[in-house]
Amino acid sequence: MLASVSERLGQPVDAWQRLPGGEDCAAFGNGQSVLKLMPPPLADCAERDTELLHRAQGNLPVAVPEVLALERFDGWAVVLLTRLPGQIAKAD
Repeated sequence: MLASVSERLGQPVDAWQRLPGGEDCAAFGNGQSVLKLMPPPLADCAERDTELLHRAQGNLPVAVPEVLALERFDGWAVVLLTRLPGQIAKAD
């Protein structure tokens, strides 16, 4: 799936690194962006999630990722977001 999406975005598949966490979906980062792949059972949630992110832009005292793209690909939802600075929190 990642290879097909990378090709569609015009980026080499090895530009993406798997991010920790995400039991229900897979997230990959390339330094500037985050690519979130949501499987068919959760794909409908992507529209709601991206709508909430759009509404939160500029309305919260914290940074919110910008939604760059939302597409369906073979039943999966593919969401491309800006990557926020900082470190990924680790669960204990």
